[in-house]
Amino acid sequence: MKFSQIIKKAGSYLPSLDERKLIHAYDFAKKAHAGQKRENGEPFVSHPVSVAEILTHFYVDEETLIAALLHDILEDTKFTYKDIEKRFGKNVALLVDGVTKLSKAQYPYDKAARKIESLKKFFRLGEKDLRVILIKLADRLHNMLTVKNLPAKRRIRFANETRDIYIPIANLLGIWSLKNELEDLCFECLYPVQYNKIKNKYQAYREEVKEVERKTFEIVGNALEKNNFHANIIEQKNSLFSNYQKFTDNENKSEIFRTLSFDIIVPKVKDCYTVLGILHSLFRPRFHKMKDYIVVPKANNYRGLHTAVFGVNGVPTGFQIMTPQMHRINEFGMLSNIYKVSVKNPRKASRIIKEKTKWLQKVLEIGNELPSDQNFLDNLKMDVFKNSIFTFTPKGKIIGLPEGATVLDFAYAVNPDIGHKAIKAEIDGVSVPVETQLKTGDTINIITAKTPCPHLEWLKVVKTADAKQKIKTFYKKESSDKCYKFGKKLLENELMHYQETRLSKIPETKIRYALDKFKANDLKKLLILIGRGEILPREVINTIFSEEEVLSDKNSLQRKKSARALYSVKIMVNFKDRMGLFRDIAATVSRFNVNIAKVSVQAPAHKSKIGSMEMILEIKELNQLMDVFTALGQINNIIDVHKK
Repeated sequence: MKFSQIIKKAGSYLPSLDERKLIHAYDFAKKAHAGQKRENGEPFVSHPVSVAEILTHFYVDEETLIAALLHDILEDTKFTYKDIEKRFGKNVALLVDGVTKLSKAQYPYDKAARKIESLKKFFRLGEKDLRVILIKLADRLHNMLTVKNLPAKRRIRFANETRDIYIPIANLLGIWSLKNELEDLCFECLYPVQYNKIKNKYQAYREEVKEVERKTFEIVGNALEKNNFHANIIEQKNSLFSNYQKFTDNENKSEIFRTLSFDIIVPKVKDCYTVLGILHSLFRPRFHKMKDYIVVPKANNYRGLHTAVFGVNGVPTGFQIMTPQMHRINEFGMLSNIYKVSVKNPRKASRIIKEKTKWLQKVLEIGNELPSDQNFLDNLKMDVFKNSIFTFTPKGKIIGLPEGATVLDFAYAVNPDIGHKAIKAEIDGVSVPVETQLKTGDTINIITAKTPCPHLEWLKVVKTADAKQKIKTFYKKESSDKCYKFGKKLLENELMHYQETRLSKIPETKIRYALDKFKANDLKKLLILIGRGEILPREVINTIFSEEEVLSDKNSLQRKKSARALYSVKIMVNFKDRMGLFRDIAATVSRFNVNIAKVSVQAPAHKSKIGSMEMILEIKELNQLMDVFTALGQINNIIDVHKK
């Protein structure tokens, strides 16, 4: 793209754009990078120009465009921070410096540690100014678009880094267009055979459904026009990578490419609900698929009404209904168009950004409070990445929570004092214990004691990092003796899950491994740390036992040709019977790519409705088994899960 086109595009949404400043930045970048070439032989300045062009699609402000043109100056030229500040101002210099710090960040070789530390660094720099992250994402996108020019090893490393770090960030910011493009570029680079296979299948599918698409446009368009709606209907095309994921995870593969999806853009919020009714009058709805992200947006501010129907010729069809502003933010992220406000009212823009990035402070709190990197990542997945439900207080206030959240999570979200005093609750008038999992639409009335009465056992019940941290903070004021007793209980329970042994039976040499790793002077100190929630029991299990010790029984190790060894692990699941429980168990196990080799069920007695299920699972590694145990334990009506 020519630089003049960038000025034209930016001027279309920034009426007060100072073209001279952009031209000055371009000339300065051209001079600074003179003589430098990219891998394909082009002048280096073509890269920052391309990054700036990408950012015009996000409707960014003037400072961001200037910083994009200058973002490689500090790293690749002789010019300094003061040079940029003198010519372009402090804000631009800070943005360029932030991008440079992200570029120079050195992360551990270990994949998991690299991912965690990268995310933390992004969040810390983003807290100061989210535009730093936006520029870096645009920089990465352009580099991925030209990654074919790199040697094979660098190309693979670059794609892996993009997949592990940049795509999760784009997802968190809600920049779907950029996220999808990065996913497909990584997919093509890392798995070219699978990429071409899915690409060919998808292209064949597009030919098959052309007539269905046309009829859908016609039926919906005519109905909206008849009701005097001037709506814009856009077919939503999923990325090839998302189709590949569905194709590999779903048993009914023929359905994957038969699903259509459309965005319907209407002028006002109230119109969204009217259009929803019109769609349900045209097609038979699948009510369990309906989501209201207008009332309760996702953590990254995604908003819209979602519904799914049996469409033309019975083809599964999804509709996302939203206003133009929602659509723009959903496609290009939470910062899209906000900086237009900054032209006229910088203070208002600052308030809007602060409000829309509350989740970022939440992430930083998780990172600061949890010393264990695994704790950080687990809680990040639960609090930020997981889908939301929305619940209500008796007065009608909406409380957004992650799926799987309990009454206690709700109580702590309302007020820490209410959480500490919670003893039970009423959901829609029905009395329930505090461990009860919530679902969208529940109205919860918390019944409290007169004095605070939190239990350390609640740490195993609550799902959000916010609730966990408030319980831990309360107990940090309590005696070490209580934490020691609870930590011992937690570790004993975990041992029974995997080894059916007691702590006193563990050899001293193995205990010493754990003490050294977690920097504990003695076993009591280690158990206190567990009781305070600073160390997970599963981390201790991972330290003191090898995979073979936990997973192997006599004759259980199966070796398959050209494949990693699989451990046949027998587990026992005790449950309280309910409709659909076995389906949920099977779906949960398969989610972790674990095969159920054999299953037998002890039917529950009629009166107690308590039964047991014995399963033989084919496990690759200990962490896989631990993940399965954790997930099974979160299913409603599961009483206990342990290795037999």
